[in-house]
Amino acid sequence: MKHFKYKKRIVVCLVTAVLVVLFIIGFIDVNSRFPQPQEELHSINEWVSWNDDIQIRAKSIDYCSTSELTQKYGVNGGNNDNIFYVITKLEVNNTSDKDINFEHIFEKFNLVMYPVGYDNQGMIFADSPIIAANSTEEKIGCFTVSEGLIRNERREAALQNDIYLCLKAYPVRQAIVFKGVQ
Repeated sequence: MKHFKYKKRIVVCLVTAVLVVLFIIGFIDVNSRFPQPQEELHSINEWVSWNDDIQIRAKSIDYCSTSELTQKYGVNGGNNDNIFYVITKLEVNNTSDKDINFEHIFEKFNLVMYPVGYDNQGMIFADSPIIAANSTEEKIGCFTVSEGLIRNERREAALQNDIYLCLKAYPVRQAIVFKGVQ
């Protein structure tokens, strides 16, 4: 019986070694096919080429309550004072020969605060999300910050972090960096 237990241990060790080798080969293969993204970071008032036809420039960033949203930007955010907003004012240049709906593009953007860990997708507020062909228009992008995302007592500290408006994630991480909301 001791002879059988010895063979069983050898088989288990060999199977384990084969699995470890296969895992390492797979890990190396995946990381060689999908390397870490390159970073393309931009600042306020710098034009960013989102694709061949659309360039975006961040003008400003603001933090406000629902009532301030209505006063400053003329947007009805409802009457819930527990919700706050991070507002990005963007200038969008459409160089194509056809109109674009910027709302569909803006829905792909994320607002990320490091190191606090806030990440959220936004919505566009404007009279019309359509940008005419060969024109430049200003658009207001809005990101909701509720109590569930960042507690009230941590909001001021969170807004002092670097805030990234992430336009693309892979293979190039393209973002506009705001150096904390004042």
